[in-house]
Amino acid sequence: MDRQAHVNDLQALVAAVPDRADVLTTPLVASNDLLARIQTFHESVSASLRSSSFASAFETAGKSVVLSLSSSLSLSSVDAISNLLDLALILASLGHTTLVPVHVLIEDVLDVHAIDWCQSFWPFLQSRQLQLAPITLIGSRQPGSILIRYCNAILRRISKIQTPQFSGQVLAFLSQAFPMNEKSALNQKGEFNVDNITEYDHDNDDDDDDDATATTTEVYAKFWQLQAVFADPIALLHYPLRLIQLQQDLQLVLAELQKYSSIGTVSTTSSTSFPSTFVPKWLTNQSLFELELRDVSFRRTIYIQIYLLADFLVHHSRDSSSSPPSKAPLHGPQSQSNVVLSFPNSVPTEQTKFFKSILDSIVNPPKPSAKSNNNNKHPIDLDANFIRSLITVVTRDHAWQSWKATGVRDIEMPQILAKELSESSQAITGMRGLKRPYRFLLGTPALHRLNTTATGTTLLRSPARHAVPAPDKYRLQVITATKKLKVNDDDQAGDGKNDVKQAISSAEWRGLRAGRARADLWRDNFASVAAHGLEGFYMQADTTTPAVNATKVKQTDYKKEEQKNKKQQEQNDNGDGNQVNSDSRTRDSDELIPTDTAPIKESITATETAEKNGQNG
Repeated sequence: MDRQAHVNDLQALVAAVPDRADVLTTPLVASNDLLARIQTFHESVSASLRSSSFASAFETAGKSVVLSLSSSLSLSSVDAISNLLDLALILASLGHTTLVPVHVLIEDVLDVHAIDWCQSFWPFLQSRQLQLAPITLIGSRQPGSILIRYCNAILRRISKIQTPQFSGQVLAFLSQAFPMNEKSALNQKGEFNVDNITEYDHDNDDDDDDDATATTTEVYAKFWQLQAVFADPIALLHYPLRLIQLQQDLQLVLAELQKYSSIGTVSTTSSTSFPSTFVPKWLTNQSLFELELRDVSFRRTIYIQIYLLADFLVHHSRDSSSSPPSKAPLHGPQSQSNVVLSFPNSVPTEQTKFFKSILDSIVNPPKPSAKSNNNNKHPIDLDANFIRSLITVVTRDHAWQSWKATGVRDIEMPQILAKELSESSQAITGMRGLKRPYRFLLGTPALHRLNTTATGTTLLRSPARHAVPAPDKYRLQVITATKKLKVNDDDQAGDGKNDVKQAISSAEWRGLRAGRARADLWRDNFASVAAHGLEGFYMQADTTTPAVNATKVKQTDYKKEEQKNKKQQEQNDNGDGNQVNSDSRTRDSDELIPTDTAPIKESITATETAEKNGQNG
């Protein structure tokens, strides 16, 4: 009773799924309403269970729903089956069940339908490959084993002649679902496909054949007998005596192929285009043998088979271990660790030289001589493009065989999850600490200084280059130095006091020059500056002391000063100008800084008196 109730609830849940445009290629995105219905279904089924789990109950109910839906061949049944499997995937993503019931239901769906229906339903699996085959899928355990089982069942039912494309889709799905080193997908024993048997005319019923026909018949028989050797070359290593007969047959077949090497045309179609017809079996009728030899594609196919056989036998020879590992494929038992690929016998040295000569003749075909007849056409079977493609394919096969022979090592990097990447980045950042920014912009201090230094002609026109500072700057320096001199008057030695006094004199001199640069300030405070120096710029206008001092200064004997200057001029005219009176030296330069301001005041007063007398005269 509970089982039937589960089936009814599941059918109702499938019917509640909203319609979609293309259910096969568009996965179901559950809405809030649908998620609530799924949660209600899970709770109702779990509440009615006694001993079994929800996964087993859902699997049993799902099989009943699949059988009921498969009885109808309408399009609605395809949509209902797709919705059922999508619901199973949603239940697995919510953690209510695993992927095992999902693959079991897919296996039942594919088993009860024909191949044509399975081929039309296969896009459902391709569009949901990430959900059906996560990265943790393993072929030896469920659900990986179930996936391999129903895919192999499909491959056994598929006709490789009628539906080769569907067979390739199934194999591609398997190769993408499992990693490359999955043991169930590898031919570790090195077995060949011996099921493909080529049948040909063994007996010739014509009794009146001439010698030419008999020769053709012999070539025809030897030619198609090689297909059995190509299909199972391992038999030659178990029965070494067959190598002698094989050598004779290959010489006969290669000589026959060279007769037709200049006959036929090479197709100029693109390599990506597929032929309109596909013939999976050889046309082995004797009457068609000569026509087939005239076909370039047929002859190239035979050359490829001969090259692969010769390459296999060369690398199972007795001296294969002496070849360089970088050039020799790892086929031989001496260079492999897989003991399953070892064989009881190896190719003798004499036959090895013959097979090497075959490889060389195919890769390096003889070029036509310049003295040859012009009527002879150039051989077209073994052109450069064909040889390059053949060598590329064989080289890649060597690497594949070497990988299998050395134990099928894991060559794929594991997928890194976003959470693991974030945690690793934080751990590395924590170990190395915070990186301080580099203090130099261009790598070295010199380049950084040059880069940060402003250049250009505009800087030469900057007013800051010609601006004269106010006297306040130098007055502050004088006050600071004077306070320092008074505080440390007793502690400082003679040299220290002289340095401070020198700094005071320098600041006063520069302050006077800065005040003179401002005509209004100099004109209004000339008298007080002449009497008190730099401090005269900041004295009150009603102060009487500067005026008295200015009057005394103005009474300087101008004539005495003029005579002194005239005497100095005479000394200079007589050649004694090297001795210059220190009082008449020019003080317009910033480099000549006096230690006492009294001579400066006298010079300023004398100059002013001379100017006034000149105006009165």
